[in-house]
Amino acid sequence: MIAIQKKAEPAELAELRHQAERLMLSPEEAYDTLKNPLKAMVRDSLVDEQGQLCAYCMCRIPRTDIDPGIAPIVIEHMDPRNSADHRDAGQGLDYNNFVAVCHGNRGAHGTKNKTDLICDAHKDNLEFRKVNPCKPETLQSIFYG
Repeated sequence: MIAIQKKAEPAELAELRHQAERLMLSPEEAYDTLKNPLKAMVRDSLVDEQGQLCAYCMCRIPRTDIDPGIAPIVIEHMDPRNSADHRDAGQGLDYNNFVAVCHGNRGAHGTKNKTDLICDAHKDNLEFRKVNPCKPETLQSIFYG
């Protein structure tokens, strides 16, 4: 897992988040307001700050403008926007809560077997308990034999 140093969020996303807060939208409802072209801009920003690598498996995130047949990246919420405890910490449109991840082996050319899912598809709606790629100090507990 790579350490991710977050950069400044797109100004348009900050405005959309403030608008969602004024309307008192839930994290799920707020995220649903994120549409293209802003959503594509956010994806591009995340991919750029991560060096074109998936935040989980570190595989190269494909550029969909080069090969549209490859599944697009996913905007992953480190704190789920619809968490089990229904906690609302504004995580729906919080850029610091976003990372870019690969398609997780799901979709038309991926697996149909849930046990073969990877990355955010495998993590599902759970929160990170021990490691977080946006907090480099938590990555020190990972080691390989």
